[in-house]
Amino acid sequence: MKIEKVAVFGAGEMGHGIAENCAIAGYEVWMRD
Repeated sequence: MKIEKVAVFGAGEMGHGIAENCAIAGYEVWMRD
């Protein structure tokens, strides 16, 4: 199973960094605060 999409819940200290790094790595990112 290949991971293609990532969901991040929370745009705080860690959340926005995780979302940014996943997007840079080429994943489709869904973010919810």
